[in-house]
Amino acid sequence: MTESPLFLAAAALCRELTAGCVRPPTQSSSGWFRIFHREDPSQELDRHRAALAADPRDTLAVWRTARFVERIGYPDLATVLLSELHKRRPSDPKPAAALAQLFLARARRPGRGLAAQLKDYDRFVRYADRALAHGAPREPLDALKTAAAVEVTMLKGQYDLGGVR
Repeated sequence: MTESPLFLAAAALCRELTAGCVRPPTQSSSGWFRIFHREDPSQELDRHRAALAADPRDTLAVWRTARFVERIGYPDLATVLLSELHKRRPSDPKPAAALAQLFLARARRPGRGLAAQLKDYDRFVRYADRALAHGAPREPLDALKTAAAVEVTMLKGQYDLGGVR
C-alpha cells in the first residue's frame, strides 16, 4: 500500500523533530492568502515545518503541529509529537492528557487485536494518571478511566461491548 504524500511529509517532520533537526520547507505560503482561503493541508504542513525549523524547541509550535496532524487524520503521528512534547515538559498536564485521549481513541478503534487494545488501554491509564498527578481537571479523566476499566473488563471476559463505547 502506498502512503499519501501528505502522510509521508508529516511522518518525515515527526522524525526530524524527534531527532532535533527540522529542515525548513522548500517554499512558504502567503499569510494574507490564508486569511481569505482555506489552506491546502500540504501548505499548512509546510507552515508548521517552517515554525519548527525556526525553533525545534518551541513547545507551542510542536503543540500546534500535533493538533494539525491529528486533525488531518494521522493520530499516530500526533502521538509521536505529543510524546516528544511530554518528554520536554513532563510536569505539564496538557500533553499527558492529550496523549491519554489519543491512546483511548486508539484502543477503541475497531479491528485491532486484543493485545494491542489492552496495551493502549494501559497507556491511556498511565498518561491519564500522569496528567492528574500534575494538576489536570479530575472529572473528565476520572470518568474516562471508569469507562475504560469497564471496557477492559468486557474485553478480557470476551463480553459483547454493544453500545458501551
